[in-house]
Amino acid sequence: MNLVGLHIKNFDCFEAALKSAKLSNLNIFQTFFINKIGNNKIEFDANFRNNFLKNYKPKFDKIFIHAPYIINLTYGYYSTQPVLKHELRRMRDLELRDIIFHCGGLYDNSVEKSANNVSRLLNYISKNNPNLIFYLENTAFGKNSFASNLEDFNLVYRNLDYPEKVKICIDTAHAYSFGYEINDNFIELLKTLPENSIKLIHLNDSGSELGEKIDTHAEIGAGKIGIENLRRFIQNEFLKDIPVILELPDVEHNQEILQLDTVKSWVNY
Repeated sequence: MNLVGLHIKNFDCFEAALKSAKLSNLNIFQTFFINKIGNNKIEFDANFRNNFLKNYKPKFDKIFIHAPYIINLTYGYYSTQPVLKHELRRMRDLELRDIIFHCGGLYDNSVEKSANNVSRLLNYISKNNPNLIFYLENTAFGKNSFASNLEDFNLVYRNLDYPEKVKICIDTAHAYSFGYEINDNFIELLKTLPENSIKLIHLNDSGSELGEKIDTHAEIGAGKIGIENLRRFIQNEFLKDIPVILELPDVEHNQEILQLDTVKSWVNY
């Protein structure tokens, strides 16, 4: 059985996302600590931390935190990334475990250098944050981005000291927009990634055409991938028991729940 949840939009208030997830009776959800750009820094005082640990955290099987896009793992140096430092401190303060990153743009226009830098940085933060799990997500952009091409993940894993601490998040909309059709061939490609590395699926329809390399999401079944391709994909035995998050465009809450229930019916049939 796959756990299925939603990305809860969070513009300024992490607690508002928590309340929304609780009211929606979600088992799992994903959100940002702060706005997705990451320009605002927030601190959690002792009262908030205690309230979170007592009244929110026990309500959920998993809480995924999506790191701000401003973090660039391909640069490779922890000391020069204050937003990354701040984000990891918040994870530790709230005793959370699962954090998702986009790797960032190519370093020095080199896939090899970018992979080595990502590995080096992950080695450092894995060693110093032993309770955290780091997820790398594929992106849509292609030429100047790292990890749009799924083969880039294999390069990162080649030099990891703690591969068990690093997992992969597959976003179907990003993959499609980059140029991968969401079909059986795509499943076979996923099987070439490190064994047991895929631990999260962002099941999203794409508002962009195949290979357009623009990151736009559509409601499930209303985009270019289509409802049957998404259903067949997530029902593949290879993806059994992997958590699923829907990152929907701006829709009414009742539409979010309707699409959530649809995907739940696919994976729990």
